[in-house]
Amino acid sequence: MISVITDVPSKVIGFRTSGEVKKEDYKNVVLPELNKHLEDHDKVSVLWVMDTDADNYTLSSMFEDLKASITNLSNWKSVAIVSDQEFLKGAAEAIGFILPGDIKGFKHAELEQAKQWVSKQ
Repeated sequence: MISVITDVPSKVIGFRTSGEVKKEDYKNVVLPELNKHLEDHDKVSVLWVMDTDADNYTLSSMFEDLKASITNLSNWKSVAIVSDQEFLKGAAEAIGFILPGDIKGFKHAELEQAKQWVSKQ
């Protein structure tokens, strides 16, 4: 499941994953928020808090994530991924070499630093 985090700096969109993440979560939560944000802003900065294991992502949800990233490729400014799973933090930073914008991984204990970082990028 993906939910919107409202306690984020202005000009930042926040998402939290928990439990199983499905394709519908992207269609019903992520894409509408991205589109709404882009009506008023040229660029998107995202705080993504992952409270679920990577195993809980369905294949179709990962495809939707990739599709959303590519569709809005020129609009990405920064993404802060908050997870205690080293794999996800490392993957986030590796993807940063491929996609435009800045991507950085943080641990859950660093949530406030992640909010500050993503809002200043």
